[in-house]
Amino acid sequence: MRCVIRVAILCMLAATICAAADKWASKAKDLTAENFSKALPTVAPSFVLFYSQMCEHCKNKSLAFDQVIELFAANHDRMHFYRIDGPENPVLIKDSFPQISYYPAAAYFEPNSGNITELYTAESWLPRDIKLWMDKQLAAAASKKSVEPHKEEAKAAPVVPFDPKLCEGYDKANKLCDGYDKVTREVAELKNRISEMRAKMTQLVQLNEKREEREVRQQRARDVEAAAAAASGQDEDKGSWTSGVLLFLGGGAVGFLVCFAVFSKLNPKKSRTSV
Repeated sequence: MRCVIRVAILCMLAATICAAADKWASKAKDLTAENFSKALPTVAPSFVLFYSQMCEHCKNKSLAFDQVIELFAANHDRMHFYRIDGPENPVLIKDSFPQISYYPAAAYFEPNSGNITELYTAESWLPRDIKLWMDKQLAAAASKKSVEPHKEEAKAAPVVPFDPKLCEGYDKANKLCDGYDKVTREVAELKNRISEMRAKMTQLVQLNEKREEREVRQQRARDVEAAAAAASGQDEDKGSWTSGVLLFLGGGAVGFLVCFAVFSKLNPKKSRTSV
């Protein structure tokens, strides 16, 4: 019972976190094959998340992506954020981003460029690590502007100082999401166990039904044997009674003949006369 309550609490907590993640995700604009050419290229640098709705691992990475958007909320014109559902836009991925071969993936786009400038290949998806990487990309873009001042590009905004305390809550949220994944796996295991128990119960019920059918057949066979034995016993009684009557009559006839013979010997004249 405690385990069930614990799972329910963790699921509610995870649902709250996921609801918050959906709220943050709304800050990133979804790109499709129809609106991609209108959104990119842009005068400001862009950061694009490539994901799949069918990917469970993408959920945590999407949460980190939304947290990065929150870190840049002080100056939203400094960086544009987009996301593309790869499986929903296969033609767009194939034609414009052939280097995207897995999900989730993230990429940086320079200003006035519709092609990927740099892929995010770091193993850590913590918001602070992603922001540090993006600050490096922005610094490289700013230095490139100073080398080529004749190009009309967007004015780079000052780098927002990194606040470690701001990311502590995000780190805790990531840990909670990891706990949600663990609970999800445990729930899946429990479902598998329940399915196995149901299969075993079904087998036991079938075996019990077969056993009851076998007992019924055996009882019927015993009843038939008893009825046959009773019928044969009655036939034997009738045969013995008939045999007794015949023996009695036969004995009487023999006795009569013997008496008649004795009487004839004792009175031969009377017997002859009578004859």
